[in-house]
Amino acid sequence: MSLSHGWIVAYQSPFSCLVFWVHYNLGCRGAYTPFGSVHAQRTAILALDLVMKLVSGEETRNPVVSWKGPDKAFRAAGFQTSDRYKLSEQDLFETRYAYVNRACAVCGGAD
Repeated sequence: MSLSHGWIVAYQSPFSCLVFWVHYNLGCRGAYTPFGSVHAQRTAILALDLVMKLVSGEETRNPVVSWKGPDKAFRAAGFQTSDRYKLSEQDLFETRYAYVNRACAVCGGAD
């Protein structure tokens, strides 16, 4: 799909096996995404919580944090969730630094 067909790639979701496509309404330049203000607030709260932990010293590194909603509608549309989506909240927490490459001078430095 391409922009000329009204679709663009937004990003690759960590919880799905497919690239996330966004449909553009070229008439008013608006974009439809299946998210609302509650989702934006939840994301903002997650980010703010991480900032507060960094400022207080409770967190000293750069963890990957995320939240996930129910997959019923997603699966009903014919999509599949990723292995990461299937992790429990505890597993997500325990793997928050799994992206770190110990051989990398930037992200693999001291703990």
